[in-house]
Amino acid sequence: MLTSLNFSSSAESDFASNGDDLNSMEGALSEVRLQLEKEDEELEKAISGIAVQTKEFEDKIVQFEEFDLHMERKLQKLQLLQNLLFVDHSLFHFIKHQPHQTPVKA
Repeated sequence: MLTSLNFSSSAESDFASNGDDLNSMEGALSEVRLQLEKEDEELEKAISGIAVQTKEFEDKIVQFEEFDLHMERKLQKLQLLQNLLFVDHSLFHFIKHQPHQTPVKA
């Protein structure tokens, strides 16, 4: 009879210890879930930040391309003016170095 009492006492202590283990495992599981949620939120914030930075970068690229196109047009205008100036300068020298022709009287 003493052995059955010891067995019963041992089973009760095992059950109590399993209950404690179950509670501690549930607590640990809750902590892990909270940590995962926190990391998920941090990840979402990081991705959101990257998306905002990407949009800003794309906007700056568009602005740069517009500026580059504007500068290309200005360069073309400058080259046209440079060519016109060369033609005017050449024409001026051509006229200046022409011998004076006197009108022929009939």
